[in-house]
Amino acid sequence: MQPPSHQQLAAANEWDVRHLIPDSKGNPRIVPHELGKWGATPIIEEDGAVVYTKL
Repeated sequence: MQPPSHQQLAAANEWDVRHLIPDSKGNPRIVPHELGKWGATPIIEEDGAVVYTKL
């Protein structure tokens, strides 16, 4: 069994996740996390569990 991903940990703990993304000058911008924005689209189960399919 694989350990949980950072996405699963954040969802399970209801953490407010933010990413530091460099702007065009290399300065960091704080960007709120959005499920599926940069990767696989999650499936949100009826019980609120967030599931990512294998790529």
